[in-house]
Amino acid sequence: MKKLSDYDFFEISQKDAAKLGPFGGDDGPVAVTCYRERVEFKSRKAARKFFEAGTLCCSGSEAGRYAHVVADIDAGAAEATDGVS
Repeated sequence: MKKLSDYDFFEISQKDAAKLGPFGGDDGPVAVTCYRERVEFKSRKAARKFFEAGTLCCSGSEAGRYAHVVADIDAGAAEATDGVS
């Protein structure tokens, strides 16, 4: 089995996670800009779950990017970013 790099994880999973519907409740949508790509998630919970998994699965700067997104989502930002311009 091929080992996935941190970037492969992002590329494969983000597009699938963005298609998920709300995970219960009426938490609203959130736009996330990560790796200079903007993706709109239908649910803040779905976005947080995805980026939290990325934080745990990755290391180094990638984990830091994902952690920054999670912090923005937790803070209630309408548009979360990875903190890299």
